[in-house]
Amino acid sequence: MSNFINRIGEKFINNDGAEFEIIEYRNAEDIDIQFLKSGKIYKNKSYGNCVRGRVKDFYYPTYYGKGYFGIGNHIAREEAYSVWSMMLQRCYDDAYHIKYLTYYDCFVCDEWLCYQTFADWFNENYIEGYQLDKDILQKDNKIYSPQTCCFVPQEINKLLLNHKGQRGEYKIGVSKINDGRKRPYCSTLQLQNGKKEVIYFETEDEAFQSYKQRKESFVRKISQEYFDKQLIKENVYQALQNFTINEND
Repeated sequence: MSNFINRIGEKFINNDGAEFEIIEYRNAEDIDIQFLKSGKIYKNKSYGNCVRGRVKDFYYPTYYGKGYFGIGNHIAREEAYSVWSMMLQRCYDDAYHIKYLTYYDCFVCDEWLCYQTFADWFNENYIEGYQLDKDILQKDNKIYSPQTCCFVPQEINKLLLNHKGQRGEYKIGVSKINDGRKRPYCSTLQLQNGKKEVIYFETEDEAFQSYKQRKESFVRKISQEYFDKQLIKENVYQALQNFTINEND
């Protein structure tokens, strides 16, 4: 009499919440399973681990409900993993959006939801100490992708911060001092080494136009210096040379 137990079709949920089913059952220590969401098949698993949920789908989105680790040569103890995790947090962490509202409608392209794919791109493009940026090559960009992202020095990255969530009701680069002075509108340009250039105007528009002209010129100057020293790539340099500001930034 055969002791064979036909468990094909039995379904379980692993410890990450991913549902799977047995598709081949040779014996209790040699089972093939398929995860229902990703469609991925994993072979030679034990029935005991299936019951206890101790089988993992590396393509199940366990990172903010979007990202997944994938299978490849990259491990979590890499610089790429830290950058990938923070990118997902900026796009998909509701608690993060409360503090940083500008990331509320940002998202990651489908291919970069897989850590292994992102890490391949990272290793080909990363420059030690540089930061991942999604706004320089394409202004007002909302998607992290190989076509829209680049690595830049921290100083370059800081150049384009607009602090929109902090500056209040006035146009970018402008604030107002309500102390009765004739020129109450303050146009402030952040320079290098923490220095600032402050000029006062009678109207908000005058202050903004001054900020716009000085900021665009400053960005071109700094990008030229970095490009001459071969510290930024051609595409980053060209984007910064064409950088413009409008009052709604």
